[in-house]
Amino acid sequence: MAILADIVIQSVHRNAHDPYAAIRDTDVYWNLDVRRLQGTPTNTNIHLLNPLNSELGGFRSRDTPLTGAEPVNGEFLSLHYSSHDGSFFLLDHSSLHELESEILGDAGIFNPFTCFVDAFINFHATQYDITFVDHTGSRVTFDKQLQNSGNAYTFNPKSPNKPSVFGYKFNAPSITWVGT
Repeated sequence: MAILADIVIQSVHRNAHDPYAAIRDTDVYWNLDVRRLQGTPTNTNIHLLNPLNSELGGFRSRDTPLTGAEPVNGEFLSLHYSSHDGSFFLLDHSSLHELESEILGDAGIFNPFTCFVDAFINFHATQYDITFVDHTGSRVTFDKQLQNSGNAYTFNPKSPNKPSVFGYKFNAPSITWVGT
């Protein structure tokens, strides 16, 4: 078992040089939850649930921030950050496959509102690379900073003359764990 600060410090360090995803530990302590809106809270970290967030309302910061001393459970964790509302979601997953599915899913790393999804295996931040097949049929490496800058991933096959980050299709995504 680890404490929340163990996870947060690693995430702050990993994202410090990203102009779109640099965070402070205090941001996480004020804005962390363990469920997405209209989602089921994680079972092993239910004690981190923010009671101000309901399944029907918008995201809200906590009345009182977490301290970082709270215990965190789970072999496979993901920490999501969305800068458009300042939300952080710490989700636990029952397997490596479930963690990978979360990273590659609709609210995962490809989502333009998601600034980062940090993966933790046994409480250690674990680097990964994502590849996908682009609209030309080439397998390419995904670059989140490039997506956040608005300079990539804008081809919309339904309207080729009107690029849209929301219309971009990431085909056959694949995840590779680095250094594991």
